[in-house]
Amino acid sequence: MIILVSGSIRKDSINSAFIQLISNRLKEKDHEILNLRDYPMFDPDLEGESVPKVITDLRKRVNESKTLIISTPEYLHNIPSTLKSFLEWLNGLPNLNQIEVFPFVLAPVEPRGEKALKALIFSLMALGFKVSPSMLIHHTELTISKELNEIIGLSKDLEEQLYELISNIIN
Repeated sequence: MIILVSGSIRKDSINSAFIQLISNRLKEKDHEILNLRDYPMFDPDLEGESVPKVITDLRKRVNESKTLIISTPEYLHNIPSTLKSFLEWLNGLPNLNQIEVFPFVLAPVEPRGEKALKALIFSLMALGFKVSPSMLIHHTELTISKELNEIIGLSKDLEEQLYELISNIIN
């Protein structure tokens, strides 16, 4: 199972479009897109017997997955609070070290995104995930077709890196 997550809950998010594009390329592969709006903010007082069912179900799905793909924007040189909360709910799961994570940060322009990518990787490593190659892409380098099946306008080098990374995820 491959789980895909957009770190943005914005309606017309480029990160959500990017996640949908990857989902479209996964075709027959067993995968699902999770919506961060579906999960409450992390609350340590709800641990133990008070954990909401939606979080129990989330933990089970993530724990049974093989791959996690995250694409997120940068907010205040960090990852969005909704994504951080999502990751905090996963703390302590026994199989995280067996789950490969591919982190992407899509940010407007250079140098934005670098700190968010570092923060995301740091959080993933703190949880014990296997962090695979990551990628920072700037909006100025990227246009996604309306059909969400093609990336337009990437430099040849960046396009090759991205499609190689997507191929590694698929295979």
